[in-house]
Amino acid sequence: MKDRDHQPRETRGRGSNREALFAVLVTVACLLPFIGKAFHIDDPMFLWAAEQIQRDPLDFYGFDVNWEGLTRPMAEANKNPPLVSFYLAATTALLGWSEVAVHLAMLLPAVLLVLGSYRLAALLCERPLEAALLGMLSPLILISSTTVMSDVLMLAIWCWGLGLWIEALDRSSLRRLLAAALLLGLCPLAKYFGFAALPLAVLYALLTRRVGAWLWVLSIPLLMLGAYHLLTYQAYGLLPLAEAAEYASRFRSLSGVRLPETGLVALLFLGGGLIGTAFYIPSLYSPRVIALEAGAALLAVSALVLLEPTGLLAARGDQGLRWGFLLHVGLFGFLGLNVLVLAAAVLREWRDPATVLLCCWLLGVFVFAAFLNWTPNGRALLPAAVPASILIMRRLGHPSGVRAPALRLLAASVLAFWVTVADHALAGAQRDAVDEIALQFGDREERVWFQGSWGFQWYMEHAGFTKIDHAATTLSAGDLVVIPYNNPRWMNFPPELAEKLTVLRAPVAAWASTKSAPLGAGFYARGPLPFVFGPSDPEWYFVYRVIQSFRLGPQTP
Repeated sequence: MKDRDHQPRETRGRGSNREALFAVLVTVACLLPFIGKAFHIDDPMFLWAAEQIQRDPLDFYGFDVNWEGLTRPMAEANKNPPLVSFYLAATTALLGWSEVAVHLAMLLPAVLLVLGSYRLAALLCERPLEAALLGMLSPLILISSTTVMSDVLMLAIWCWGLGLWIEALDRSSLRRLLAAALLLGLCPLAKYFGFAALPLAVLYALLTRRVGAWLWVLSIPLLMLGAYHLLTYQAYGLLPLAEAAEYASRFRSLSGVRLPETGLVALLFLGGGLIGTAFYIPSLYSPRVIALEAGAALLAVSALVLLEPTGLLAARGDQGLRWGFLLHVGLFGFLGLNVLVLAAAVLREWRDPATVLLCCWLLGVFVFAAFLNWTPNGRALLPAAVPASILIMRRLGHPSGVRAPALRLLAASVLAFWVTVADHALAGAQRDAVDEIALQFGDREERVWFQGSWGFQWYMEHAGFTKIDHAATTLSAGDLVVIPYNNPRWMNFPPELAEKLTVLRAPVAAWASTKSAPLGAGFYARGPLPFVFGPSDPEWYFVYRVIQSFRLGPQTP
């Protein structure tokens, strides 16, 4: 393989084992406080698949699940590949199924991510440790690292794959090329969006080399993904990527949210999810550029007030203008715009292959999250944290000391830790609510049903309660039904069928919210804000007693 007008950057290979070890220690120290976090959001889907893999690893989705109110085959209900569940199946066989054991196992993907991003940053900028820690200490990555979902493992494989790919091209190493290709093939088996790492590898190769042996090596990840699709089709009659794309398209169509709105929501998620970049802005731009960005954010807030949109971006509530919401919109919009301007500014100054790679990576993730994913959310924008952090360090150049970087990272970590504590508290409140429900109603003769998903469903089922199937369940007079407020729910009972027995309140001990429709926070889905600083709403659970037997079905209210 011969170069095509390519000159290796002087900064390459400046990483050190001491810095890498320090990054690992910081990562572990930040995640250990959350080691007992309750299972949350989509965690149960990965845990159920892991249980099935322990029973029959070749039939990993061979069971039914009631996730969205209807009992369906897992292969249809789950829109994720099984790599994380295979990992969980192996680790839980050794460590057990407790929250502490599972989260201890999930420390490894987080460690691999910070090491992979450090290794990649060492190839592309002069401040690899600061770049790796800035990404790791963002709410996008730190919150996701406290779940047992697939996002962090996908991004870890992505970083390692691209890093090895760049090294292989620079050193003309076939061994590294093959290792990188294997990792690029594993990436979409952790999460389908991981396939996006492959075109980035192609782009970098085309910018630095003539077409050659590297192109044939990239057939390996294509063959791996094709083999997985063939296996899944033979086992379940489904093409996973097509299923995921169809689900995203259908959800966007049913939600009624227009593309400009999803673009703005994605911008807010980008800014809030990378809130630590705020401490770098004075060193990145002139006061004039900062003023222009702030003016654009103020203009967006003014438009929300004057145009009075409804839905996700409504600026007015029952009590008038939502000043707290608008303040967050202005701040997150300013920070999100700053990240996009950063990419444009760096690309304007340096059009070398590394810059083009990072900018395409960042902008590609943003476009996907804004306009192609089922909804903008923190998990979809997670891969943007790595290129954004490296681009900041490329623009800052060679470090002149350690005090300023340390203070910036400390400030960024405080904000990320703040909202991660809030997400931890929310998950714990749902687990506590189930304990209270079991205490009050677990020994009663009446059968107890429930609606809702996420971690709440995991704990309710483990407490012996049954989730309602809206196409098949028959509710008898005297049965109890628990309906969570801050959770997916699909039916409210009319007075002639059920009476409200009681309302349970589970406080969320945090001064921020990652999931609250009244506050506009929704890190895992829709938002429009990834999180909100301020007092948290408690979790509410409504308990109904059925007074007239009826069977649920398509005509049920």
